[in-house]
Amino acid sequence: MAALLFDEIMEEIEIEQYLKPVEVVSLLGRPGYNDVKMLKTVLFGAMDMGGVPSGRALTDRCKVDLRYRYLMDRETPSNTNP
Repeated sequence: MAALLFDEIMEEIEIEQYLKPVEVVSLLGRPGYNDVKMLKTVLFGAMDMGGVPSGRALTDRCKVDLRYRYLMDRETPSNTNP
């Protein structure tokens, strides 16, 4: 329930208007993650874990926690290089 409310609040804020558009060109052809979804996930993680979460902790939660999976639209960020 908290993730739904958090997502609704973030949508009302229209956070994408505050993000600087960055065009990332990957030589390996690996697509990036949606900036808005990643920011939502990091901010929700900070709220949920009581501080700034590590990248590995967020990756682990995106794999198993339904709230994080919802915020990322079932995408799981990776800590490994291709």
